Amino acid sequence: MKNIFTATAGENISGYEWVMLTAGELFAADLSTGQAIGVILGNVTDGNQVQVIMTGSIINYPEEGLTAGATYYLDESMPGAMTDTKPSPVSQILGYALTAGDLLIHIGTRIVEQQFAVGAIYVSTVSTNPATLLGYGTW
Repeated sequence: MKNIFTATAGENISGYEWVMLTAGELFAADLSTGQAIGVILGNVTDGNQVQVIMTGSIINYPEEGLTAGATYYLDESMPGAMTDTKPSPVSQILGYALTAGDLLIHIGTRIVEQQFAVGAIYVSTVSTNPATLLGYGTW
């Protein structure tokens, strides 16, 4: 399996940001709208090509203080960033820290944790968009 591919950036993206592919271009991965497909190692400006790493390991990952053995997820509040705190109700695993400086890339599928049983009907009198209230759904 090929673990690196080249694509065009759809915006300016910083090195070591996790990216998603939208309409054939790369953007900083945003947990609310999509899922990460890989990470880039260097800065890239809008319209330029960059290599995306999808699997493997990154030795001497520049993120300060990885916690050995910790699972890392796509950050829910900062597109392209990762965190060792599992977001909820939507999450996506990016990888595992082998040491304080080495990251094993193991990108998982974006998961929406269901808060209600299948077939359940949720009734609300608030006008808040379901995506805001529940983390998924539309009007």
